[in-house]
Amino acid sequence: MAEKVKVELKKENDRFHLKCEAFGIEEYCVNEEEAEKIVKSKLPQDCQIEWVKEYMEKT
Repeated sequence: MAEKVKVELKKENDRFHLKCEAFGIEEYCVNEEEAEKIVKSKLPQDCQIEWVKEYMEKT
């Protein structure tokens, strides 16, 4: 069975903050597609990704 890895994606105004504590990933990116590419390039192929998405808008 594939290992399940928690990946947090938070939208902070006009950019996204990507964080995966299990693999030490913490980066800012432009959109969700870029975040997915970063995660897929750095995580092992057999990992199952659990996305936790949180969006904060300007008030």
